[in-house]
Amino acid sequence: MPARGGWWLPLTNMTMRATSLVARFALSIWIARALGYDALGAFGLLTGLAGAAPALMGFGVSYHVNREIARAAPAAAYRLLRDRLALSLVCAITGGAVAGAATMLGLLPRAPWPWMGGAIILLELIAFDLHIALINLRRPVAANLLLFVRSASWIAPVILIGLLDPRLRSLDVLLGGWLAALVANFALLGFVLRDAPFDQVRRIAVDWRGLTARARRAPLVWLNDMAEVGQLYLDRFIVAHMLGLTAAGAYTLVFAVTHGVYVLVASGVTQLSVPRLVAAGASGWRAVLASETRRAMIVGAPLIATVAAGGLMLLPALGIADFRDHAVLFLLMLGAALLRPFADLRKAVLYGLHRDHALAIINLAGIVASVPMTLLCLAAFGLAGVGVAALATQLMLIVARASAARRPVVLSGTAGAIASLHPTGPHD
Repeated sequence: MPARGGWWLPLTNMTMRATSLVARFALSIWIARALGYDALGAFGLLTGLAGAAPALMGFGVSYHVNREIARAAPAAAYRLLRDRLALSLVCAITGGAVAGAATMLGLLPRAPWPWMGGAIILLELIAFDLHIALINLRRPVAANLLLFVRSASWIAPVILIGLLDPRLRSLDVLLGGWLAALVANFALLGFVLRDAPFDQVRRIAVDWRGLTARARRAPLVWLNDMAEVGQLYLDRFIVAHMLGLTAAGAYTLVFAVTHGVYVLVASGVTQLSVPRLVAAGASGWRAVLASETRRAMIVGAPLIATVAAGGLMLLPALGIADFRDHAVLFLLMLGAALLRPFADLRKAVLYGLHRDHALAIINLAGIVASVPMTLLCLAAFGLAGVGVAALATQLMLIVARASAARRPVVLSGTAGAIASLHPTGPHD
């Protein structure tokens, strides 16, 4: 069901995300035209590393913490957020120090990007954890505002600088803009959270023991997180390995468009559905899922049709003349983008039912199956094979998660106590 205020909150989130996506889309087109597909491929790989860092260095802690945040009282929720960000900061500093030392000792190859690339990856790690926590605090507008600042606010100035002075058209300038936006994102954090109960939070020390305990019991969850980011970002690394950086750049451009459709549906529907599905419990999740599935279709289907028609006409008109050469990949990836929100909703059902083991196993099986599938499809169909594999993977996830959710649910111990807090349904 819609949140309080009808469609206002979903439309607000979608508007902010749409603005960010248009900016990212413009950036991808500008990189392809001004710097070439090779540069776009390199930028796509850096984006993939930044996207994978939260899962790699999160140790599965966010999975449990964010579910607790969704059900906690405000003071306890913000304390959990503070603790999670403290752990993220420690992980970022440690990871950066280890990677820097390993590079200096020759144990890791020097990255093709300057030091700014490493700083971006580590700051994105902290910013991502903050973003997810704010959504679970039912503050999606604040979350998406900060996301806009760090992901899109810098793009127009960077493009304008490059248009005014061709000597400044480089990845170094791009990364400088991205890094500056990340700094601004954290500078705005105090303003965005000005109404948080910081006085109460400051009186309680960071619960390092509790965070460590969550990490110790979450190795499978950690693998699950890695599998989820693998499903999102691994394809571009496989394409770069098998077909080269130019093909990775073409894939990155298609991904920027098709993933944008998915993100719009996620920000308007599925992200807002998670707290409701978690709160619905074993007795109410079916009704909530049916309602949210209808909303996802209402939002997603027209977007897919519009983007399919517009993309094939607009991109060649904007100077990407060879985009129609990748039309099959484009349409297949759009199909996968349409299916993914429905897979996400079923993932949220398992999350809310505390089917953590089943959820992790399904996600791991999905990534294990998708890698050879992608390799085979690339060999058989060329670059379009990535789209075939992506579509098949989403279908398999929907079927597997739906089957797992229909099994009888038995809650006990801590899980049962937590779930019983909201046994009747969603609360807005």
